Amino acid sequence: ISNHHDAVAVSRPHRLQSGCPLGPFSEERAMQYRRLGRSNIRVSEVGFGAWAIGGPLQVGSHPFGWGPVDEADARSAIRKALELGINFFDTADVYGLGRSEELLGEELKGRDAVIATKAGKIRSEEGENRRDFSKRYLTEAVEKSLRRLQRDTIDVFQLHNPSKEIIGDGECMEALEELRQAGKIRATGVSIQGPEDGLALLTGPVSPDTLQLVYNLINTRMAKDVLPLALEEDVGVISRVPFQYGVLTGKFEKDATFHEDDHRTWSLKPEIIERGNQLLETLSPQLKPPGLKPALFALKFVLAHPSISVTIPGARNPGQVEENASVSDGQHLPPALIRSIGEMQVSA
Repeated sequence: ISNHHDAVAVSRPHRLQSGCPLGPFSEERAMQYRRLGRSNIRVSEVGFGAWAIGGPLQVGSHPFGWGPVDEADARSAIRKALELGINFFDTADVYGLGRSEELLGEELKGRDAVIATKAGKIRSEEGENRRDFSKRYLTEAVEKSLRRLQRDTIDVFQLHNPSKEIIGDGECMEALEELRQAGKIRATGVSIQGPEDGLALLTGPVSPDTLQLVYNLINTRMAKDVLPLALEEDVGVISRVPFQYGVLTGKFEKDATFHEDDHRTWSLKPEIIERGNQLLETLSPQLKPPGLKPALFALKFVLAHPSISVTIPGARNPGQVEENASVSDGQHLPPALIRSIGEMQVSA
């Protein structure tokens, strides 16, 4: 099976030869597209992660959003993404309790865009974190998402971080297949947490069309077994958290603080920030080419893996979208550099 990079014919005017240093960005850039595994859906290699635009949300005793959001900026960001060739938008029904889906639905109505959403992670009436992957709930969730997204069909419908036990039960995967047969969704997907979840899905009786997972410079757990098997099975991979909650932009110090409505107040530990900064410092000689900021280096690392169909950095304003999209320029990190980073991870 060929990798997802080459499955869609795209123009790559500045493709590098293996081992060449990464040069300055070209002034003329065109978004590159890939195939989302066996779904055969054509997606921009840089997508739009729409978690943050959902706004603040409290789940239990913890914030679940990214702090306050200016919806005018969020709408402009969505429009800028379309303008720059980004056609893949990832959301979930729990992001802002549906507000993220609503914004996408309003701004993408009638546009040629691929929308992936998720269900199964819910906030109970008491405000607590709950999960429901029953057929009944997923069927209801699809209908509600369709209304918010103002669509007749959801392009990619994903289970939102089910446990290995829930995956093994089989009911949720059956539900996805039934929803596809009913014409409610085009492709099935599962957002996973650990490698064991990915292996359970990829080796199970019914594997999804797509996997969404964490893969970045400081979290390469999926690279050993899950990513190669996904490529072998032609399962499209959606890479989330490419910046590790912003750490890999190089903008945070160990004692960084966040808005009280930002989940990073509890989810982003100082030791992760420190580890990320140490890695960026180690890699600093590779970050010297003009125009290649740490954040873009981080995105290029993710996109260099042959199994990755699309990465979904978040964005809350047009400027962030422009920077994210600029990484899709047809230039690639040399394979030797990717190998050396992998060796650093193993020895860390």
